Amino acid sequence: MRDHDTANTKHTEIVNNSGRTFTVRVIHKGDRYGLNDCLTHDKAEPTIEFFDKTYTEGFTPLGQFVSRYYLSTLENRPNDGINLDGGNDGWEVSAQNRADAVAFAHSLNQKEA
Repeated sequence: MRDHDTANTKHTEIVNNSGRTFTVRVIHKGDRYGLNDCLTHDKAEPTIEFFDKTYTEGFTPLGQFVSRYYLSTLENRPNDGINLDGGNDGWEVSAQNRADAVAFAHSLNQKEA
C-alpha cells in the first residue's frame, strides 16, 4: 500500500488478486467528493471510495470511479472480499484488500482525533 494525502484527499493504493491496482480514498465529514468534487460529505461516518487505476485517461488522477461504501459496511464482513461491480471483470477486492482499506481508514481517523 502507498499512502497519499493531497488537497483534502486521503488515499492509498491496493492491488487485487488479479494484479489490478485500485485507489482507495477515505471521505470524512466536510470532505468534497463526487464528480468534480461537487458534493460535500455531511455524515459523521466516513465513506470509502474505490477507483480503478487502470483507467486514468479521461477520468480522475485517482482512476475510474468504481464504488463507494460506508466504513461500517466494509467492517461488517471482514472475511469476505467484495465484487465492486458485477458487470466488470477484475473489479473485485479480496478480504485482505478490504482489511487494508479499513485499516487505512482507521489510521486516518486516529490522526484526525
